[in-house]
Amino acid sequence: MKVAVAGFAHESNTFSSQPTRLEDFDIYEGDEVLTRQQDTYHEIAGYIAADRDL
Repeated sequence: MKVAVAGFAHESNTFSSQPTRLEDFDIYEGDEVLTRQQDTYHEIAGYIAADRDL
């Protein structure tokens, strides 16, 4: 079975004197998604855990 997930997260505020630039974002693909997201408190970690239960 193949499962595809995608996500985009951004948090900022108008009080910050530093702008959020495109360079401040990261793109994870393949196994790097599993490595970086599996033990976090984000939705993708839940998808990973549910997939392992299948």
